[in-house]
Parts: sequence; C-alpha cells; structure tokens
Amino acid sequence: MEAAWFESWFNSPYYHILYQHRDDREAELFIDHLYTHLKIVKDHSILDLACGAGRHSIYMASKGNSVTGIDLASNSIEEVKSKAIEKGISEKLQFQVEDMRDFELNTKFDFILNLFTSFGYFETKAENESVLNYAKNHLNENGILVIDYLNSQLVRANGEESYTKTISGIDFTIKKYFDRDFVIKEIEVNDQGKISIFREQVQLFELKEIQTMLENLGFQVLNHFGDYQLGEYKTNSPRSIVVARLV
Repeated sequence: MEAAWFESWFNSPYYHILYQHRDDREAELFIDHLYTHLKIVKDHSILDLACGAGRHSIYMASKGNSVTGIDLASNSIEEVKSKAIEKGISEKLQFQVEDMRDFELNTKFDFILNLFTSFGYFETKAENESVLNYAKNHLNENGILVIDYLNSQLVRANGEESYTKTISGIDFTIKKYFDRDFVIKEIEVNDQGKISIFREQVQLFELKEIQTMLENLGFQVLNHFGDYQLGEYKTNSPRSIVVARLV
C-alpha cells in the first residue's frame, strides 16, 4: 500500500531542508504569549500534539514544564530526542511516535497544544475530528486545547501559485492549488538531477466548523486570535488560533 503523503513527506530529509528557515525566536515568543495568556506555570503538564522536530516542546521544557511530544514522523522524533539530550533537558521531555488520530498515552494533561498548522491533514472530516476526540481523552477536567491553524479565508484569497526556490543546491518546485475543500502543495524536488515528488494537503476549515466540532465534543471556545502575538482575528490575519476549554 502506498504511504500516506504525511508519512513519506514528514519523514523525508527534504522536508527539513525546505522549512529550515522557520523562525525559532518567533515560535518562542508565541509560546511566551500563550504562557502569559493561559497562566501556564511549571507545575502544568503539556502535550505537544504533532510536535515535529520539537522546537516548541524543547522551549517549554526549558521553562520548567513536563512536556510530552508525539508525532508520526519517526525521523523527527529521533531528532528532537537528540536535541533534548544536547540541551540537558531530556528529563523534562518524553517523545513517542504516535498517530494523532488514534493514540493512548495513559495519562492526562493540563494543556494540549496543536501548533503550526498540524490539523486538517487527513482525507475525511471524521479523521480530523478524531484528532480532537483523542485530544479530549487526554485532557484533565477544565484542560485547555490550543489549535494554531492557518487562516482559511486568507489562503483562499491568495489563490493558486507556482514557484521554484533553491536551497543548499536543491531545487524545490511548488505548485499550490485547491481541490474540493483542501489546499494542496505538489512539491517536486530536483537534487542534482534526482527527482522526487511529494505532497502536502490541509483541509480548509472555517472557524465555525472547528467551533462546532469542539462544542460537540464538550469544549467551550474561549478565544480566537489572528497572529502569534495573540492579536484580534481579522479576515486577513496570518493565523487562526483557537483556544478551547474542556467543560
């Protein structure tokens, strides 16, 4: 059976090369704003749901929290484990390879953070709803779920595009287009003549759809922010960040 797009792409070294420009300081400032707004203290336990290479997890652990990170990409999990050891904070961190549609960690958390557009990866709405359901099952009473999602209105307004960028001598040709309610990127990698094809896709949910899914699971939506400074959401905001409490 052919691997799902996220299994092959997120485990590829080309994924990390293409996105190596990600701003760690921006991620840290976002976490700082969340800590202030949500009043997160050292005693609180945190699950980084779809933790990737762990830049958020490592920073939260450096602030004194006990953090668990899960991700389907085994390469990312091995990388972040090594980073945690290098930084001397591995005792505060636990990482596991898990599918966020179906996982059981046998513990519950005060906060679950799903950051940097790690929602909407799957083919059906039911699969994406399952992510929220399993998050619910791992939250303490009155626990908080944060979903840092793209702004679907802005993505649609920006339309389709095609471009090539060269990083470390590798050409990435990216075609972004829409299919049904998905935004899709087809990524052709030309590594000195070796061609590889990858794909990214995210189901485009509007706020009302996410809010309805959360409310049906027993969450109360508390806030909707539009950027990493937790500014007011507008139709042209770069992000769509939902904060919900399990009630």
